[in-house]
Amino acid sequence: TAVRVLLTPISGAPLEVRGVLAGDPPLHHPRLDGDVLVDRIGAGERAVIFGLGHVARNLGPLLAGLGFTVIVCDDGDTGATAAVPPWAARVIESFDAAEIERELGGFTRDDRLLIVTRDHAIDQQLLERLIGNDDVGYLGMIGSRGKVGRFRKRLEAKGLLDGAAGAA
Repeated sequence: TAVRVLLTPISGAPLEVRGVLAGDPPLHHPRLDGDVLVDRIGAGERAVIFGLGHVARNLGPLLAGLGFTVIVCDDGDTGATAAVPPWAARVIESFDAAEIERELGGFTRDDRLLIVTRDHAIDQQLLERLIGNDDVGYLGMIGSRGKVGRFRKRLEAKGLLDGAAGAA
């Protein structure tokens, strides 16, 4: 389904549906503009990418091309968020999983979360916070076999892999 924008006048005037324009609110965040409620509709899956480095800059356009609404999360410490990529529907300047979840109005089974940050410690923190969230449709992380092995041991030691066989 194509992403469209629903305009609902508070006055009770007829509804209008139009294409997305620059400045429209992100998905799941309707906004009152004057006396008209502006809401994106018809969207399917969201791809939430944690990190805006070279991996995200190659992955993002592919996901957008497949119809995902791509949301990028990065703390901006390296200047990565200075230039918002055209394929990103939204950029959230944070690596705090709880803050990001609040900003997005919660995660859903239609969300695909991908951890591709510049720092293993950030990856670990995100993975620990997100791995037990049953509302998330998919959670993935990039990493070498060694990194994945270390993370798996840490998650097991913290009891975070219970019921998440094959996670990490």
